Amino acid sequence: MNLIGHHLCASAAGRSYRLGAVLPDLLGLYRRRVRPRALAKLWEANPQPEGQPQPEGRPPFSPTVSELLGGMDFHHVVDMHFHRAPLFTEVSGDLRRALLRASDTPGLKRFLPAHVLTELLLDHLAMARDPDAADRFHLDLLEGADDMKALVVAHPLAEEESFATFMARVLDDRFVEDYRTVEGILGRMNRILLRFGQRPLETSEQRAVEETFAEASSTMERRLADFIAAMADLVDSKEASMAKMAKALSSEAPGTPDRKGRPAPGLAVQPV
Repeated sequence: MNLIGHHLCASAAGRSYRLGAVLPDLLGLYRRRVRPRALAKLWEANPQPEGQPQPEGRPPFSPTVSELLGGMDFHHVVDMHFHRAPLFTEVSGDLRRALLRASDTPGLKRFLPAHVLTELLLDHLAMARDPDAADRFHLDLLEGADDMKALVVAHPLAEEESFATFMARVLDDRFVEDYRTVEGILGRMNRILLRFGQRPLETSEQRAVEETFAEASSTMERRLADFIAAMADLVDSKEASMAKMAKALSSEAPGTPDRKGRPAPGLAVQPV
């Protein structure tokens, strides 16, 4: 899943959890060496609650921090199911084969564009189905940018100023709006390929992507709706656990809360 898809999958939860669900992908755009799992482990190592001495420069392990980390865990749960589902495997496989047929020009590892294009095309379908999805995504980013920054700068390779600059650029650029058209998606794909040292898609390859997507879009749209609904149900079933953790973290009782009290990914969801 990509940004809009992850945000929609977590739509049943609160804002901080939704932001946590998209944060791993944002970190990949910010600095790929700021690994989401490494960041979570840094917080697990010393999760001091509010009212307790904090590591230097570290905000308290508050309900907001807990929900951000819970959302990051949920991101990985969604990706685990998504990458096994026909929603991803069939479409990415069709795109890879279409790219191979369209051109034999070297300089392109077809797996990368097939993978990324599948996720971007699904965001395209999600935004077509829910035209306000991008606005809700950007509103969450705007209102929660400082909370995300406080979490991220605990990583030694992240800096407060650079992450704030990155978030301002994301909010100003609103690049997910490019996903509203297939042409915009192909333009973004070529930028990504150049970042990874690969050649851009040729005209014949772009045409092959458009044709493959046109053939698969109706099936993709149905499967996407089912997948998002399944993931939203998974979040909804964890709301009680989230509330319990928030209460524990905001209480005056001494001691360090156990992070296992956070909503933990563990419910089985069948791939769509």
